[in-house]
Amino acid sequence: MHRKRRCQGRRLRHSKEKSQRRKQERGFWIRSILGEGGLAGAALDIEQYDVVFVGYPIWWYIAPTIINTFLESYDFSGKTIVPFATSGGSGMGKTNENLVDSCPGAVLLPGKMLNGKLSESELKAWVEQF
Repeated sequence: MHRKRRCQGRRLRHSKEKSQRRKQERGFWIRSILGEGGLAGAALDIEQYDVVFVGYPIWWYIAPTIINTFLESYDFSGKTIVPFATSGGSGMGKTNENLVDSCPGAVLLPGKMLNGKLSESELKAWVEQF
């Protein structure tokens, strides 16, 4: 029994170390993509827009974490954010629930899936409603 505990402790320690390493690696990749002060090479002038469309692929019913990071990099107060996404099969899921805290003061509209073949006139009609 004592031996089993040591083994579990080792596995737990290994699991924590692996988790820490993954967090560090994820941080490295996010910094590589975004840069230290925001999106690398992209200083967006958000002030000039009232409506901002944010597109991304759905990953397991939510937006990729990098989308939260993008939203947190700017002040979207008073803006309307229109999310849209593509997916191989899932819907929007809990996307807005996971994004709303990243854009305080903004109006986050329900997202739209843009899977399949949409005509230019269909896309134009959807965009023009905002």
